[in-house]
Amino acid sequence: MESLAKNLKKLRQAKGLSQEGLAQRLYITRQTVSGWETGRCQPDLETLNLLAEALDTDVNELLCGTKQSTYPRYQRKYILWSSISGVIAVAYFIVWAFFLEAVREYRNQHYELAELYFFLLYGLPQVGYFATGVLIPSIYCLFHPLYISHRWRILCLCAGVAIVFPALLITIGTVCSWYPGIVNALVWHVFYPAGRAILLRALPLLSGSVIFLSCQK
Repeated sequence: MESLAKNLKKLRQAKGLSQEGLAQRLYITRQTVSGWETGRCQPDLETLNLLAEALDTDVNELLCGTKQSTYPRYQRKYILWSSISGVIAVAYFIVWAFFLEAVREYRNQHYELAELYFFLLYGLPQVGYFATGVLIPSIYCLFHPLYISHRWRILCLCAGVAIVFPALLITIGTVCSWYPGIVNALVWHVFYPAGRAILLRALPLLSGSVIFLSCQK
């Protein structure tokens, strides 16, 4: 059947499996898998069920391209992800909207609070937007599955860390009084305002989503 051959190849590639990798899961030869995908031969009913299990799908999707919905919604782990990241994101926006100005005024009178002020100015947006980045895909996973292969999970983790690293460097350097003149020049003059938004908001937001993907199987 042409639809089986096409669907099998599509599902195998979506899982990040080679023909050899799928064959090893079923204890068959790569040539057999190749024959199924080219339509030269067909699996029997028992093998079809094993094939669906190996690809984490059902027979209906193999034959027709549509999968019966068996995804358990509102899984506890995604409720936890959503709740924690949502609380952090909301707390950030509340602090940023109502308390930053008060801290700025207090800091003008008490210079020993400079580190706290700089953390609120540079670090807090990163925490809030990182949590928002986690919140968006975690809410999606409450209703729909996300299947990420092992190789892509590793790449997502590395990319997430690399994406947020420049923002973290600026925050740590500023709060700890490392090269403050250089940081201020870069953030407030070279990067202001679009660049500062990218460094302190867009990058952490993207990093949160990408790192969340690295935790999905």
